[in-house]
Amino acid sequence: MQYLDVLVPAEIHPGDLLEKLHSLRVSDNGAPVTPGPLDQATINLVREVLTRTDKNLSLEMPRGRSDIAVFMGVYLHLMRQGARLRQQFDAEGFGGVVAVIGRNTNLTERLRLIKIGRYNLSEGLSAQRVRADGRLTDMHGKIHDPAERPDWILYLNTTLGWPALTGVKVGLAVIDRASFRNPETLEGALAWCKEHHAGRIIVIGSLGDPPPMPGDAGWLRWPWTPRLRTDMVPEVGAGRACGALSTNCLLTMLPRPLGVAIYSAPELASLRRTCLMSIAAARKVGGPLPRPVADAVRLVNLLGSLWGQVPTANVWAAADPRGVSAATLAAYLRRSRGEDLRDRWASFRETHWPDLRRAALQMTDLLTECNPRLDLLLGLLDWAEANRPGARVVVRAHSRPAARALEADLLEARPSLAGQMDDGDPAHAKLRVIPYSDTGPWASAPTLELHLGAPAPWRRGALLSGEATEHVVAVDRDEERWLHLSIGAVETDLRTALASAGADLALEVPQVQQPRPTVVYGPVRIDDRGEHDEAPASVPGIDLTDLFEDFSLAVTQLTGPNTPDLGGRPVSAVPVTLEPDGAVYWLPASAQVEVLAGTRYFSTPVHGLQPGMQLLIPRGESRGGLYQRLLQSVHSEADVMAVELILRRFRNAVDELHDRFGSWDAVARALNQRGSKITTGATCSNWARGTVIAPDDIEDIRRVGRLAWQDTLLVDRTWERIGALAVRLRGLHRALGQLLSAAIAEAVSGAGGTHLQRLSDLCGGVDPTEILEEFDVRQVRSIGPSNVVPSVELRRLTYSGPRTRPMHPTLESR
Repeated sequence: MQYLDVLVPAEIHPGDLLEKLHSLRVSDNGAPVTPGPLDQATINLVREVLTRTDKNLSLEMPRGRSDIAVFMGVYLHLMRQGARLRQQFDAEGFGGVVAVIGRNTNLTERLRLIKIGRYNLSEGLSAQRVRADGRLTDMHGKIHDPAERPDWILYLNTTLGWPALTGVKVGLAVIDRASFRNPETLEGALAWCKEHHAGRIIVIGSLGDPPPMPGDAGWLRWPWTPRLRTDMVPEVGAGRACGALSTNCLLTMLPRPLGVAIYSAPELASLRRTCLMSIAAARKVGGPLPRPVADAVRLVNLLGSLWGQVPTANVWAAADPRGVSAATLAAYLRRSRGEDLRDRWASFRETHWPDLRRAALQMTDLLTECNPRLDLLLGLLDWAEANRPGARVVVRAHSRPAARALEADLLEARPSLAGQMDDGDPAHAKLRVIPYSDTGPWASAPTLELHLGAPAPWRRGALLSGEATEHVVAVDRDEERWLHLSIGAVETDLRTALASAGADLALEVPQVQQPRPTVVYGPVRIDDRGEHDEAPASVPGIDLTDLFEDFSLAVTQLTGPNTPDLGGRPVSAVPVTLEPDGAVYWLPASAQVEVLAGTRYFSTPVHGLQPGMQLLIPRGESRGGLYQRLLQSVHSEADVMAVELILRRFRNAVDELHDRFGSWDAVARALNQRGSKITTGATCSNWARGTVIAPDDIEDIRRVGRLAWQDTLLVDRTWERIGALAVRLRGLHRALGQLLSAAIAEAVSGAGGTHLQRLSDLCGGVDPTEILEEFDVRQVRSIGPSNVVPSVELRRLTYSGPRTRPMHPTLESR
């Protein structure tokens, strides 16, 4: 590769500065530092930019805490001094001071730890720190005037502000952008360099950061992308990881392709979609957002990134002086009726504001009742333990209070995690939950970073971070599209930057081509609230089946038809090998299966199974029987039957509209003409069949009543009472779903509990140990390719060796 021949030449000149430093043996706090191929390529790249162009350089590395800015400043200072000793006053022998600008990167203290041979760099280079009053101080505390020498090497800590140095010209500035916390600091650093007439500027930033000066032709950008680093290893080797002064660990720990964990939560996704559409309409109005709209936007953003329990997050947010809790924002929103939306906001108040307010408050209630994403996170931790053994796991949260709250929720849900989180030194704990604002060192050991949702555009560089060797993003289907667009935007930006840099330096640089994200977990359905993607199951009786639709479908597919196919017809199936004895479990290739994560069970297609998942296997047909017992017991409740009779009036009216208009789409169009916001006739069909209990917008009940001339839905504001009853019935459905999930989790753990006892009561007082015997939970070892097998082999455990079938802990102790 031509660019590597230039940046990492096969034959190194004996007078090369980096080679001399290597021969003199550089050490950092006593540990040897051996510059590797990426260090050499970076230094030679900087020299090429300085000597062949008149541009400033934006050097973009994977995000991570390092001392590359210190190393760069020292090297360029030594390069300059050597060139001037040789009477070489060109681009290498530039005049003026070398200034290293960073946040809390104390150059003088750092150089005290670095030695070349027996000599301490802080003494040998006479490094100076810029004081807030514009004077300089050395490592001994001696004060100097900046104009004493024209060739200082200085360190400016951005936390001190931007002091003016009288009589100082900056020959070259190295800006450690990766240490900054906000873009305004970079703007201040560039302005300081301009005030001190900086000859050249090198900005060391992170992959995915916006350019230092967008559109400025005086800048050259060079991103060390994963593709360039991967190509380098077979050509020139990797070097040995040797601390923060070297980039060697970026080659010794090459990154895996980006992983994706896909989940679905229909009601949550629907509510968020409504909120986002309303927020988009609000932004089109222009100008600052009124207080009610701003509160709604903050609430939606907060809930969208919340993966723990809402009450816990409220407590930690209240403890943060700068934070605001979901409870506070929801209270503001409940009290607001949009009175402040006047003038140009009047139209928004009449159109999008009711939807935004309703959906934001419903999202709050939904996640307060239960946040299923916490169980998905526990499932991902199980997957990581099985598939990435020995790797550290870092979970990213959007803020520090959110990280502390999520950590508390994880410990409450699974106390055994305490040993992994408390490892003496938090930087080396096996499991950490930290905010995006915390930057760790480049990974020197296998590290998995979990991103809960697609990172915001200004955080997309975190997906290319060097703090981990693998990144996995947990997203739903909506976020998955957003994630792909974001990754595509980053790839396009990096490709353009490298092409331009290659042209400026006459280097043949390969095109940036990131590996496509790989689905490593899922898709799994983590919540049964909301409208369903699958066709509704046909279950006779009153319509309480929407809560259990996924469960009923999974039961049907797991247990098969009541009359088995004795002919053994050939079917396409997938072999799943289970722990601990290697038993093989054949599943239809198109089937849905149930997996356990945390305290909940999820439905996922067979192709979504991954090694390490906990597969729920029914023994015989008991699982379907359990469902039927629970369903029948709820049907027998008199209050539920009374509610069902009232709701049947509404369903009959919808059926009458279908008979009159001839199709469900025609019914939807007629309702749209009267102000309804439904989009398809399938919604009306679901109302009539009871798949959806009642419309989310109770005004649709009123519209149906008027259109069908049904006074029973209109007199005495009956439509409002029906809407209120539907809300209560939905609450009952959700409570039953949570009870069933919690009871299954107790059964799997091998110990009875209150949820299992409650389920036993609902099922007619059956012995809880009988329910316990109805399930077998096995960890997936591997998934084989699909094959054609006789249908009689489906959903049966087969053993190729001696059978050592594991027993459930409780049963084994009997």
